[in-house]
Amino acid sequence: TCFELSELAQKIDCVLVFPAGHPARSVQLRGINAAAMAEESELTFITHHRYKDKAMESKAAAVIVGSEIPELTKPQLVSKNPYASMAKASSLFYRRTHSFEGQSPQALIHPDAVVHPTATIFPWAYVDARA
Repeated sequence: TCFELSELAQKIDCVLVFPAGHPARSVQLRGINAAAMAEESELTFITHHRYKDKAMESKAAAVIVGSEIPELTKPQLVSKNPYASMAKASSLFYRRTHSFEGQSPQALIHPDAVVHPTATIFPWAYVDARA
């Protein structure tokens, strides 16, 4: 999955801030990583200004921050809650997949239950009539 930086900022409720002198250009993000391990196409985050050195040393294309860090030379996604923004971004980049699809014959589904045909229901699950 790939996101353009401004698109991702909107999806995770952040304000996109480009540092002074940084060209406001299209930045493609392909994933998320810790600051020390991030590559040029990845996003990282820091929760406090005391970690700004890690963000400055990082190869990450952009950083989620709680408040703008003027000396940071990377685009910043400013968030009121960087933990929540990072969680939202993670869910966009890394979709959970299951090895099972469909409705298991071992599932217990009440005859009056309304179940969408594309729903996955695992073995031994119970779906009540008002579910």
